[in-house]
Amino acid sequence: KLFHACRDAEMWPEAIAACEGILATEPDARKRATWHFFLATTWQDHAGDDEKALAEFEKVLDEDATDAESIGAIGRLLQAAEDWQGLDAAWSRQVGRLESRPGTEAARCALLHELGENARLRLEDVARAAEYHARALELDPDHQGRRELLAGLYAQIPGRWKEAVREHQRLLGSDPKRIDSYHRMRGIL
Repeated sequence: KLFHACRDAEMWPEAIAACEGILATEPDARKRATWHFFLATTWQDHAGDDEKALAEFEKVLDEDATDAESIGAIGRLLQAAEDWQGLDAAWSRQVGRLESRPGTEAARCALLHELGENARLRLEDVARAAEYHARALELDPDHQGRRELLAGLYAQIPGRWKEAVREHQRLLGSDPKRIDSYHRMRGIL
Protein backbone atom coordinates (compact mmCIF):
# COMPACT_ATOMS: atom_id res chain seq x y z
CA LYS A 1 0.00 0.00 0.00
CA LEU A 2 2.87 2.32 0.83
CA PHE A 3 4.47 1.67 -2.55
CA HIS A 4 1.25 2.43 -4.46
CA ALA A 5 0.63 5.59 -2.43
CA CYS A 6 4.18 6.86 -3.10
CA ARG A 7 3.99 6.02 -6.79
CA ASP A 8 0.59 7.66 -7.22
CA ALA A 9 1.83 10.78 -5.40
CA GLU A 10 4.96 10.76 -7.57
CA MET A 11 7.17 10.57 -4.52
CA TRP A 12 9.89 8.72 -6.41
CA PRO A 13 12.58 8.36 -3.73
CA GLU A 14 10.01 6.91 -1.35
CA ALA A 15 8.57 4.65 -4.09
CA ILE A 16 12.09 3.37 -4.83
CA ALA A 17 12.70 2.67 -1.14
CA ALA A 18 9.37 0.84 -0.83
CA CYS A 19 10.12 -1.19 -3.94
CA GLU A 20 13.55 -2.16 -2.65
CA GLY A 21 11.89 -3.32 0.58
CA ILE A 22 9.46 -5.48 -1.39
CA LEU A 23 12.32 -6.93 -3.43
CA ALA A 24 14.19 -7.96 -0.29
CA THR A 25 11.39 -10.39 0.64
CA GLU A 26 10.04 -11.49 -2.77
CA PRO A 27 10.81 -15.17 -3.50
CA ASP A 28 9.30 -15.37 -7.01
CA ALA A 29 11.75 -14.64 -9.85
CA ARG A 30 9.10 -13.29 -12.23
CA LYS A 31 7.81 -10.85 -9.63
CA ARG A 32 11.37 -9.78 -8.76
CA ALA A 33 11.94 -9.12 -12.47
CA THR A 34 8.83 -6.92 -12.53
CA TRP A 35 9.99 -4.95 -9.48
CA HIS A 36 13.48 -4.51 -10.91
CA PHE A 37 11.88 -3.27 -14.13
CA PHE A 38 9.89 -0.70 -12.17
CA LEU A 39 13.08 0.43 -10.43
CA ALA A 40 14.94 0.66 -13.74
CA THR A 41 12.27 2.79 -15.41
CA THR A 42 11.92 4.94 -12.32
CA TRP A 43 15.66 5.59 -12.15
CA GLN A 44 15.68 6.37 -15.86
CA ASP A 45 12.49 8.42 -16.23
CA HIS A 46 12.04 10.11 -12.87
CA ALA A 47 15.41 10.18 -11.12
CA GLY A 48 17.59 10.74 -14.19
CA ASP A 49 20.20 8.18 -13.16
CA ASP A 50 21.02 6.06 -16.22
CA GLU A 51 23.74 4.07 -14.43
CA LYS A 52 21.33 2.83 -11.79
CA ALA A 53 18.74 2.19 -14.49
CA LEU A 54 21.25 0.05 -16.41
CA ALA A 55 22.07 -1.92 -13.26
CA GLU A 56 18.37 -2.59 -12.64
CA PHE A 57 17.72 -3.62 -16.26
CA GLU A 58 20.61 -6.10 -15.88
CA LYS A 59 18.92 -7.46 -12.73
CA VAL A 60 15.69 -7.89 -14.69
CA LEU A 61 17.58 -10.02 -17.20
CA ASP A 62 19.21 -12.01 -14.41
CA GLU A 63 15.72 -12.93 -13.23
CA ASP A 64 14.09 -13.23 -16.68
CA ALA A 65 16.63 -13.56 -19.50
CA THR A 66 13.94 -13.32 -22.18
CA ASP A 67 12.69 -9.83 -21.28
CA ALA A 68 12.97 -8.05 -24.63
CA GLU A 69 12.06 -4.63 -23.19
CA SER A 70 15.05 -4.67 -20.86
CA ILE A 71 17.42 -5.83 -23.60
CA GLY A 72 16.19 -2.98 -25.80
CA ALA A 73 16.44 -0.44 -22.99
CA ILE A 74 20.03 -1.43 -22.22
CA GLY A 75 20.89 -1.09 -25.90
CA ARG A 76 19.27 2.33 -26.19
CA LEU A 77 20.94 3.68 -23.02
CA LEU A 78 24.41 2.50 -23.99
CA GLN A 79 24.04 3.66 -27.60
CA ALA A 80 22.89 7.10 -26.45
CA ALA A 81 25.97 7.28 -24.22
CA GLU A 82 28.11 5.95 -27.10
CA ASP A 83 29.52 3.37 -24.70
CA TRP A 84 30.42 0.76 -27.30
CA GLN A 85 32.58 -1.33 -24.95
CA GLY A 86 29.74 -1.33 -22.42
CA LEU A 87 27.32 -2.39 -25.15
CA ASP A 88 29.65 -5.24 -26.13
CA ALA A 89 29.86 -6.39 -22.51
CA ALA A 90 26.10 -6.13 -21.88
CA TRP A 91 25.11 -8.03 -25.02
CA SER A 92 27.80 -10.66 -24.38
CA ARG A 93 26.35 -11.22 -20.89
CA GLN A 94 22.92 -11.56 -22.47
CA VAL A 95 24.13 -14.17 -24.95
CA GLY A 96 25.57 -16.07 -21.98
CA ARG A 97 22.25 -15.89 -20.12
CA LEU A 98 20.41 -17.31 -23.13
CA GLU A 99 22.86 -20.12 -23.98
CA SER A 100 21.43 -22.53 -21.42
CA ARG A 101 17.85 -21.89 -22.48
CA PRO A 102 16.33 -24.01 -25.26
CA GLY A 103 14.46 -22.17 -27.98
CA THR A 104 16.57 -19.00 -27.79
CA GLU A 105 18.67 -19.64 -30.89
CA ALA A 106 17.07 -16.83 -32.90
CA ALA A 107 17.55 -14.30 -30.09
CA ARG A 108 21.18 -15.37 -29.59
CA CYS A 109 21.81 -15.18 -33.33
CA ALA A 110 20.38 -11.64 -33.49
CA LEU A 111 22.48 -10.53 -30.50
CA LEU A 112 25.63 -12.10 -31.93
CA HIS A 113 25.00 -10.30 -35.22
CA GLU A 114 24.59 -6.99 -33.37
CA LEU A 115 27.75 -7.72 -31.39
CA GLY A 116 29.60 -8.37 -34.63
CA GLU A 117 28.39 -5.14 -36.19
CA ASN A 118 29.26 -3.19 -33.04
CA ALA A 119 32.77 -4.67 -33.07
CA ARG A 120 33.20 -4.05 -36.79
CA LEU A 121 31.75 -0.56 -37.12
CA ARG A 122 32.23 1.09 -33.74
CA LEU A 123 35.05 -0.74 -31.99
CA GLU A 124 36.90 -1.33 -35.26
CA ASP A 125 37.94 -4.77 -34.04
CA VAL A 126 37.74 -6.99 -37.11
CA ALA A 127 38.90 -10.15 -35.33
CA ARG A 128 36.22 -9.80 -32.65
CA ALA A 129 33.62 -9.04 -35.32
CA ALA A 130 34.59 -12.20 -37.20
CA GLU A 131 34.28 -14.26 -34.01
CA TYR A 132 30.78 -12.96 -33.29
CA HIS A 133 29.58 -13.41 -36.88
CA ALA A 134 31.04 -16.94 -36.96
CA ARG A 135 29.12 -17.82 -33.79
CA ALA A 136 25.94 -16.38 -35.30
CA LEU A 137 26.56 -18.41 -38.45
CA GLU A 138 26.78 -21.60 -36.36
CA LEU A 139 23.23 -20.90 -35.19
CA ASP A 140 21.97 -20.00 -38.68
CA PRO A 141 24.27 -21.71 -41.22
CA ASP A 142 22.07 -20.87 -44.22
CA HIS A 143 22.41 -17.08 -43.87
CA GLN A 144 24.33 -16.25 -47.06
CA GLY A 145 24.73 -12.54 -46.35
CA ARG A 146 26.42 -13.22 -43.04
CA ARG A 147 28.65 -15.84 -44.65
CA GLU A 148 29.72 -13.31 -47.28
CA LEU A 149 30.38 -10.71 -44.58
CA LEU A 150 32.41 -13.26 -42.61
CA ALA A 151 34.50 -14.11 -45.67
CA GLY A 152 35.28 -10.41 -46.09
CA LEU A 153 36.21 -10.07 -42.42
CA TYR A 154 38.52 -13.08 -42.54
CA ALA A 155 40.22 -11.63 -45.62
CA GLN A 156 41.07 -8.49 -43.60
CA ILE A 157 42.72 -10.42 -40.75
CA PRO A 158 46.36 -11.33 -41.31
CA GLY A 159 46.83 -15.09 -41.40
CA ARG A 160 43.12 -15.91 -41.71
CA TRP A 161 42.99 -16.15 -45.52
CA LYS A 162 42.21 -19.91 -45.36
CA GLU A 163 38.97 -19.20 -43.48
CA ALA A 164 38.07 -16.54 -46.05
CA VAL A 165 38.58 -19.02 -48.88
CA ARG A 166 36.59 -21.68 -46.99
CA GLU A 167 33.64 -19.28 -46.60
CA HIS A 168 33.74 -18.40 -50.31
CA GLN A 169 33.82 -22.09 -51.14
CA ARG A 170 30.72 -22.62 -49.02
CA LEU A 171 29.03 -19.72 -50.81
CA LEU A 172 29.95 -21.34 -54.12
CA GLY A 173 28.57 -24.65 -52.88
CA SER A 174 25.10 -23.10 -52.72
CA ASP A 175 25.53 -21.03 -55.91
CA PRO A 176 28.35 -22.10 -58.26
CA LYS A 177 27.72 -19.05 -60.47
CA ARG A 178 28.82 -16.53 -57.82
CA ILE A 179 31.44 -14.84 -59.93
CA ASP A 180 32.22 -12.40 -57.12
CA SER A 181 33.42 -15.24 -54.89
CA TYR A 182 35.81 -16.48 -57.58
CA HIS A 183 37.23 -12.97 -57.95
CA ARG A 184 37.61 -12.52 -54.22
CA MET A 185 39.31 -15.88 -53.76
CA ARG A 186 41.70 -15.02 -56.57
CA GLY A 187 42.49 -11.73 -54.81
CA ILE A 188 43.07 -13.54 -51.52
CA LEU A 189 45.37 -16.16 -53.00
